[in-house]
Amino acid sequence: MSIQPINHLDATTKLWKRKDEPRAFTLKFDQSKLKSANPVRRLEYQEKKELMGVQFPNGACILDRSFMCYFPTLSDLEESFHTIGHYTLTWHDEMEQAE
Repeated sequence: MSIQPINHLDATTKLWKRKDEPRAFTLKFDQSKLKSANPVRRLEYQEKKELMGVQFPNGACILDRSFMCYFPTLSDLEESFHTIGHYTLTWHDEMEQAE
């Protein structure tokens, strides 16, 4: 029996294949559906942004931001980003399988 070292960064760096463990994803989005009278802000809303996220086995999702960003379900996350603009969600484990 061998002892495996524990990597404390696994939640965001390891690609998960089991249904009972968290899955990492990348969320790319813009805020193009938001309106502003400020021309600089309008340009900022068009910019694509990218965030890392994790979906837990209970369905809850969190995003890696400078503030708490929690969604009770993946559908809630998708609805929120669909409301403000366009988005794509890429699962890291699916990217690995494609390679």
